[in-house]
Amino acid sequence: MGKLTLREIRRSLGRFLAIAAIVALGVGFFCGLRLTKTAMVRTLDAYAEAQQMYDFRLVSTIGFDETDAAKIAADSRVAACEGTKIADALTSTAGGAPRACKFLSLPETLDLPSLKAGRLPQTADECLADGMLYSEQDLGQKIVLSEENDDYTLGQFTRREFTIVGIAKSVLYINYERGSTSLGNGAVSGFVYIPEQGLDFECYTEIFVTLSARAGIYTEEYDSIAAAAEPVAMSSLYSRPGVRQ
Repeated sequence: MGKLTLREIRRSLGRFLAIAAIVALGVGFFCGLRLTKTAMVRTLDAYAEAQQMYDFRLVSTIGFDETDAAKIAADSRVAACEGTKIADALTSTAGGAPRACKFLSLPETLDLPSLKAGRLPQTADECLADGMLYSEQDLGQKIVLSEENDDYTLGQFTRREFTIVGIAKSVLYINYERGSTSLGNGAVSGFVYIPEQGLDFECYTEIFVTLSARAGIYTEEYDSIAAAAEPVAMSSLYSRPGVRQ
């Protein structure tokens, strides 16, 4: 049987090698599919941990103050808690219609942006721009608030223009979508990080929370940790109107 098999292989070596290559390709493709999900999840988990991505995001239409953040941060199950100020505004573009951008106060501990070029803003008139909307060639250019913004929108800012000193990615925007807005065509074109002094808010618009207990994303363990900690994140805020998670 062995001799006959070897004889058949020698007589049709090309066909044997072709079949062997097809089988090897199929096995390799199947193994790749089996490992793709695991590799992608591990990559996302490592990126989220490196940038300190939040576990809970609290949003309020009436805002949060320092007391609200302190109540949440005081719980032993909370590792970190940080308030953020966010505002949408139309920005002027050369030779085109104004586009809506989401301006966020530059974080210090959570949801850290990752630099692609340049540096972090140091003064109130500097900003970190979306790497999907701007490139390294735009460093030094200015992002100007459009005159088409109403007085309420302009009143949320302490100045009308910001100099791009860095290009970055944000863990808050893992996919290509940047969200919706009531301004312009209804779609956010990109994000802009500015120092907190650039926004004229008395309260935080959102609070981000990370938990002390850690587990890999998309696991039952993580779901259990998040479910158990949900009352912790909201306990001091349930009685307040306009708060959602």
